[in-house]
Amino acid sequence: MIYKFRTKLINQIAPIYLSNKIRRNREYLHGRNIPSLLSMNCIGGCIYHDCGQKFTSPTINGYFTFPDFVSLCENPRRYLSGDLSFLIGTSPLRADLGGIQFEFTHYQSMSSDEIASKWRDRCSRIDYGNLALIACDRDGFSLEDYERFKLIKLKKVLFTRDGGSDKKLDTHRCPDWSPSVPR
Repeated sequence: MIYKFRTKLINQIAPIYLSNKIRRNREYLHGRNIPSLLSMNCIGGCIYHDCGQKFTSPTINGYFTFPDFVSLCENPRRYLSGDLSFLIGTSPLRADLGGIQFEFTHYQSMSSDEIASKWRDRCSRIDYGNLALIACDRDGFSLEDYERFKLIKLKKVLFTRDGGSDKKLDTHRCPDWSPSVPR
C-alpha cells in the first residue's frame, strides 16, 4: 500500500520537478555559449532541447557505434565536412561519412534529401573551438577504443555501468545501465 502511494506521488511530482529544473537551466544558459555536442546517441538532442538551445551539432537524434564515434571525435572536421552517402535498404536510414556510419534513428518521417539538408545546416553551426563529447560504454565498446577516446584532447564524458576513477576522463556511473547491448 505504501509502495503504491509512493509511486503515485512520485509520478505526480516528477514532471513538476523536471519542468522547474529545465526552466532554471534554460534561464541559466540564456545567452551563454554552450559547446557543440558530439554525442554517440540521442542524448545530445535531449540536452539541447531541455536547455532550450539551437542544435549546433549534426550528431543528435541518431546513433554511432563506439568505434565509429571515437574515429569521428579523433578527426571531426574530416568526417563532418564531407557529403553523406546514404546506404540503400537500411531501416532506420544509415549514411557513410567517409568510412564511419551514422544511423538516423529519429528521422523516419523525413526523406534523405531533407535529412541531408538538416545535416548540412547543423554542420555549419558547429563551433570547433568549443566541442564537447558524450559517449557511453555500449554498442561496440572495447578497451582499445576506450584508450583511443581518452587520448582525445576535448571536453568529454563517458556514461558507464562500471564507473571509474580515470583522471583523463569524466565518467559517470549509471548502475542500471546495460552495457554492450546489441542493436
